[in-house]
Amino acid sequence: MSDQSIGTNDRSKRLRQLLKAGCLIFLCGLFYAVLIRLTGLSLPCPFYLITGLRCPGCGITAMAMALLSGDIGGTFMANEGLLLLSPLISLILIRELWHYVLYGSPSSSRFDKSLTLITVLLLILWGIYRNIAGL
Repeated sequence: MSDQSIGTNDRSKRLRQLLKAGCLIFLCGLFYAVLIRLTGLSLPCPFYLITGLRCPGCGITAMAMALLSGDIGGTFMANEGLLLLSPLISLILIRELWHYVLYGSPSSSRFDKSLTLITVLLLILWGIYRNIAGL
């Protein structure tokens, strides 16, 4: 077997692993959404329970449920900062997963690290702002 075919087999294996993990995450999310619809109960934010402050992710469940219902306004109202940053977060996630499939490790490029750092800083600033502004 050539080195290239070994590399291709490894890539296929990593891609299959990611697809399996993605399906499992999707099914868990679907189960959680159905559970919320049937019972009205959802997991509380531990950060909020401990501090009384809203974390940058507070409202993500309401945002996802509004999105599933097609309620764009409700999606925006649940967590506008996270909704606005979601294309950037998606880009980072896609780039990291793609790099993992190709090379078997997370990206170590300066661009990817900078993009992730900027996104984390924006989320932290959003979390601070939403508590000061009372959003």
